[in-house]
Amino acid sequence: MRTPTYIFSLLLLFCSTLNGQRLGNTFMTPYGGSATQNGHSVYYNTGEHFNTSETDQDFFFYQGLLHNFSSESGDEMEQRFTIQVLFYFDQNENGIQDLGEHFLGFGSFDIEGVNSFFNSSPDGVTLEVTGGDYKLVLNDVGLEDWLVTTEDVFELSLGPDNPSALVKFGLFKIPDSEIDIKTALGLLRCSAPVSNRICVMNRGSEIEEGTVWLQMDDRFSNFWYGIQPDHFIDSTFVGWDIVSNPGITEVYPYGFVAPQIMDSTQLGELYFSEVNVETMFGTTTEEIVQEYVCAYDPNDKLVVPNREDSLALKDVPLTYTVRFQNTGNFYAEDVLIIDTLSKDLNLNTFRLINSSHPEQLSVIFNEQDNYIVHFKFDNIYLPDSTEDYEGSNGHVMYQISVNENIPDNTVIENTGYIIFDYNPPIITNTTGTTMVDTFPVIISSTEFEKFETPKVYPNPTNGFIFFDQEFDRIEVFDIVGKKVSSFQERDRIELKELEGGIYILKMKIGDTEFVSKIIYNN
Repeated sequence: MRTPTYIFSLLLLFCSTLNGQRLGNTFMTPYGGSATQNGHSVYYNTGEHFNTSETDQDFFFYQGLLHNFSSESGDEMEQRFTIQVLFYFDQNENGIQDLGEHFLGFGSFDIEGVNSFFNSSPDGVTLEVTGGDYKLVLNDVGLEDWLVTTEDVFELSLGPDNPSALVKFGLFKIPDSEIDIKTALGLLRCSAPVSNRICVMNRGSEIEEGTVWLQMDDRFSNFWYGIQPDHFIDSTFVGWDIVSNPGITEVYPYGFVAPQIMDSTQLGELYFSEVNVETMFGTTTEEIVQEYVCAYDPNDKLVVPNREDSLALKDVPLTYTVRFQNTGNFYAEDVLIIDTLSKDLNLNTFRLINSSHPEQLSVIFNEQDNYIVHFKFDNIYLPDSTEDYEGSNGHVMYQISVNENIPDNTVIENTGYIIFDYNPPIITNTTGTTMVDTFPVIISSTEFEKFETPKVYPNPTNGFIFFDQEFDRIEVFDIVGKKVSSFQERDRIELKELEGGIYILKMKIGDTEFVSKIIYNN
C-alpha cells in the first residue's frame, strides 16, 4: 500500500447536519471546492444532489457539482467528466460488493498529480475532472486494523466514450464489537445556551443495535434535541434507539441552558453527565464533565483523558478539542487553527470526530512536517459575540493514539495557534499528558503496616475471583480508571455483570491498599 502524503481535503461532513448557507449575494455550496495541479482541474463535493441547476456570477451548480466557468464557454462545460469513489465493508472478502454489504464512512485515497482526499461519509467522494488518465491509489490514513480486499490501485481513462467512472474500495475487518463515544462540548457559561453533540462511533465490524442513554446533571434546564429522543425517563434522562453499521458515526445534538450564577463560589464547579450505549454486545460509557465559568478566555485547548495528575493510559486514544470564539465587533471571514502534534503520536490513527462548521473545514497536513496540522475554515463568516453569541463559537475535535512501545512517563504536549483573518495568532494553552501502562495507586495511610502481597486467583478468570484473606473493601476499575464495581467485607467476588477484558482490583484492609491486575474471559 502506498505511503500516504498526509495532505488531504476533507470533503464530507463530520458529526453534523447539512445546511446550505447564503454568504452575501452569492450562494456558495458548502460541500465542495477545487484543486489544480499538473494541468488537471479537479472540482469536488460531498455527493449532495441538487435536483435543479442554478447560476450566480462565476459559479455553476448541477447535481451537486461545483463548476467554475468564468473563463469557459458553454460548449467547454459539457466536456467535464466525473469520478465517484466509495468504500464498502466486504464481509465475505470476495472483492465484490454483494447485497447487504454497506458503504463505510471513512477511507482515503490519492489521485497522483492532484491531491489526497479523505472520505467521512457513506456517500463517498464525487469528483468532477477534465478528460484524461488518472491513477487512484488507496492510502492508509485512518484505516488502522482494516484490510483491503480489492485492488488498491485503479487506473482510469476518461473521454467522450467514457465520461464517468465508479471506483469501489473493499475493506474488511475481523468480526469484533467496538463502540466509541466522544462528546463535543460547548462552554458551560453562566445563564448561556450550551450546545453539545454526542458522537457514537462504530469502530468494530458488527452491526450494533441498542439504545443511547443520556443522563444529564439535574442542575440543567430548558433542554432541546437535534433528534427527538425515543425515550424520556425524566427531564434529564433520555434515550435514542440505534442501529449502527460498522464504520459509521451517529450524532445526537442536544442542548440546555446553563444555571444562573448566584454566588462566586459556583465558579469552577463541575457538572457531570453520562452517556451509555447499550447494545447486544455490552455497554459503553462516557462520563461528561463540564466546568462552570462566567469569565473565561474563549480560546483554549482541551485533552481527554483529563485527570488531575495528567496521566493517561498508552492504549487509550487521546482526544483533543480546540475551541474559539469571536469576541470582536465584526465577523471573521476565515479562521485557521495551526495545531502542533507530538512526534510520539501515530498519524495513521488520526480521526476527525467533530467540528462546529464542517462544511467550511479542510484539514491539511504540512508537507515538510506532517506533525503540523492546519484546520482551515474558509468563508466561515463567524459572527461576533454581540451579534450572535451562540454562533460566535466554534471548535474542532479529533482523536489520535500514541506510538507503540513509547517509554513509560512519556509526556505528550500539544499547543494550538488560532488565526482570525489577518490577525496575529492567539496561542492556546499547552496540554501535557503523561502516558503510562497503569495508573499508580496512592496509599493514604499515615501508619503503613507492611502486609504480604495477597494472592488473587485464578488469573485469567471466567468470573469468580478468590483471595487468601478477607478485605474490608474491594473495588474494580476498568483500564481507563473508571470504577465499575465495589464489594464490602469479601474474600471472593464475581464479575458476571462486566464485559470481558482487563480490570484493576484495589483491595483495602484498614488504611492499607493493594492493587492487582486481572484478566476476565467472559
